[in-house]
Amino acid sequence: MALPLFCSKFPLKPLFTHSLPHPLKLSFGYTVASYSTILTPGLTCIGESGGKYELVRPLGTQLPGYRANTWVAVKDSEKKAEYVAKGPLLSKDGKDTTASAFMHEVEMQKLFKDDQMIRPMVDFVPSSEPGGPLMILKPFEQTLWEARNTRTFSVPEIKWIMKGVLLGLYTVHMKDLVYTVSKPSQREVTSLTYRSPEIHFGKPWNQSCDIWSWGIILAQLFLARVDFNKPGMYDNISAGSLEEKAKAIRDALAIDFDLHSVPYYAQDERISKLLPQPQPDTAYMWANSMFESGVAAEDIQFLALVLQPDPNKRLVAAQILETGYLEESNSLCS
Repeated sequence: MALPLFCSKFPLKPLFTHSLPHPLKLSFGYTVASYSTILTPGLTCIGESGGKYELVRPLGTQLPGYRANTWVAVKDSEKKAEYVAKGPLLSKDGKDTTASAFMHEVEMQKLFKDDQMIRPMVDFVPSSEPGGPLMILKPFEQTLWEARNTRTFSVPEIKWIMKGVLLGLYTVHMKDLVYTVSKPSQREVTSLTYRSPEIHFGKPWNQSCDIWSWGIILAQLFLARVDFNKPGMYDNISAGSLEEKAKAIRDALAIDFDLHSVPYYAQDERISKLLPQPQPDTAYMWANSMFESGVAAEDIQFLALVLQPDPNKRLVAAQILETGYLEESNSLCS
């Protein structure tokens, strides 16, 4: 399973200059005026390889006040293969607030061009063409979220899927990168649901925040297996403004993982003022709820191991792989 690449770099180093797998020009001298063409379904964009890509529909959730910048696209000669077309994030008035982030992402694509666990860039639509600049990423069969909403997964399937995702994260982490989206302007670090406690409370973060997000996704897949229509972990917090939802999830995390007893948070004077009143009797009740719903004790124990609230004590990708927990997936290939 290949990961789409949206990386933040830690620590900051000079940009890499690895060549792409085919001779693209990659001339990025675009300006705000380059965005006269609004991306719409049916728009045909021509890549530097000569390929023609028709935009089909936006991919993912569109941010309020911004145009959709990630699209499903089909190539004129391969109508059944769906590519991912991704450009800079533009406000509704066409202003580019993430040019440097987009450039950085292109550089990351070049850096990971030989890694099989990262979805590669196969073409590039320059700013001189309608719709450009756009990265054209390798076609994919189905997103994990689309698949999750189609049917339930068996335990071997869940482990196989999540092992693939973890291997992708391991590939990213080995290059001293963080998979999570950074904050180039008004954009926050990951969605609220998958955001780790240290991010919610404004603490420093690194690769360990990816492991937390991975663990929450795993928990949601297990919950979907026993109750397909029930919202996933922290997905049921939907009312209120963005700030209100963020606080609700932050408070829920503090109670669920008893952050009052975790020195990393409790001994920080600023954070201690943000923590809700301790409720030790309800700490880790999420594990009990999952067990009562039908999730196996072995799977819950593994989740508790992965979802370590202290990022300095959280397992890294290699350690999770070494547990052998995900190896049951071999049954899928037999």
